[in-house]
Parts: sequence; C-alpha cells; structure tokens
Amino acid sequence: MQVEFVDCEECVALVSGATCGHAELGPVITGLFQKLVEANPEAVLISFPRVYYTLWEKESCAVEAAFPVEETTVPGGGTQLKTYPGGRAVMATHVGPYDTMSETWMALWEWVSENKQQPAEAPPWDVYVTDPGQEPDPLKWVTEIYIPLVG
Repeated sequence: MQVEFVDCEECVALVSGATCGHAELGPVITGLFQKLVEANPEAVLISFPRVYYTLWEKESCAVEAAFPVEETTVPGGGTQLKTYPGGRAVMATHVGPYDTMSETWMALWEWVSENKQQPAEAPPWDVYVTDPGQEPDPLKWVTEIYIPLVG
C-alpha cells in the first residue's frame, strides 16, 4: 500500500446521514446516495461522491454520504448543506470491490500508528473515484481513503 501526505481543501457538500451496524454499512451508504440523488435532482457535483465516518464504535458507526457542490446549492428535503474542514491528511488508494475496503482502511490506520502520525478530530472519509454505473467490473473500482492529521 502506498501512502501519500496530501493537503485537502475544505469541502462543501449535500449530505445525508445515518447510524448503522458495520454489517449494514454497504446497503446504508447506497441508500443515502439514492436519497441525495432523489432529493437533489438538479445538483451539480463538482467532485467525486464521498462518505464521511463521523463515529466508529465496536458494533456501530455513523456515516454521512456527501456530494461536493457549490456553496450556493440549496439542499432538497431531508438533506443538508455542510462544510467539512480541509487540512493535512494521509491518503491511500483502494482498487477493487467495496467489500474489501476494510482491509485498506485497517492498513492505513496501522500505517498512521506505526509512523507516529496524530489523527485530527475531523472525520476520516473515502472518495468514490469510479462510478459503478459506468464501470461494471468491481476489480477496477478506485476509492481514495483519507485520514486527517493534526498539523
């Protein structure tokens, strides 16, 4: 796994969130993205969709599906406009199906610990570079994984 230090811009996004068990994460994220599309049919994405992990506990997690948009975008029903902070982060790229992303996440968290990096209070996130609707082969899906750092 290759790890890069990156400086991230703040992200203004249309957001829909939920809390679920880890086993339900995939279907919940899919549902949140569907909700964003249905509630905001005129929204113009200015970057790839992402998911922010706002809480991660042993049995459950809280996630926010996010569509980066211009800050003048008016959110549709049941969604909100939110600004996520920018700053220094580490990034690793996952290539393959979403159900194996946990391995890349665990490896990146281990890298952060082994390299004595201090995670920031901001939530970690992933960016869905490949649209499964455009690329049907899950072995070719690209997802960037970010962990924000202090400093």
